[in-house]
Amino acid sequence: MKSKKIQSKGPKRPKSVYLRYCDDKRPTLPKMSLGDMGKLLGEMWSKEDEKVKEKYNKLYQQDVAKYDAEMEEFKKTPEYAQEQEAKKHEKAQARKDKKNGKSKREKKVSAYNIFMKEHYANAKKSGVTLKIGKENSELTTKWKNMSQKEKEVYEKKALEMNQQAKGAIVGEEQSSD
Repeated sequence: MKSKKIQSKGPKRPKSVYLRYCDDKRPTLPKMSLGDMGKLLGEMWSKEDEKVKEKYNKLYQQDVAKYDAEMEEFKKTPEYAQEQEAKKHEKAQARKDKKNGKSKREKKVSAYNIFMKEHYANAKKSGVTLKIGKENSELTTKWKNMSQKEKEVYEKKALEMNQQAKGAIVGEEQSSD
């Protein structure tokens, strides 16, 4: 079961000093990529006069005061109490799931993963020190050159492991309902 993040109906936090500055300066910039625009705005902000920064800081402080007042009013509403209860329930459920060993998403095992795991385990048993990059490329080449019949062994193992994992997850979900 995927949980949805609870969206607050309360007041939104004010934009930071820098973000407000960027919003004001962005229309004056030529068309460019978002990354380049971010770099340029960052440079402009770092070179900006302290008086200009102070102006934006005062606006931010006013917005924070307004936000705090609105938030205090919102905390008195039943919507706020419902949100807090929902967040509390979500956290409790997450702790319960973690305690029971449930993960958010079980990854499927591929035939290739099993092949790699076995070869690393064999190398470890024999005491061979592996150079990961070189070993990976050699094993990948070996996997690609294997016949379909040789790969079927690993594919069967992967299928079995995935079915077992799926059965375990279904069993956990049914027992927790």
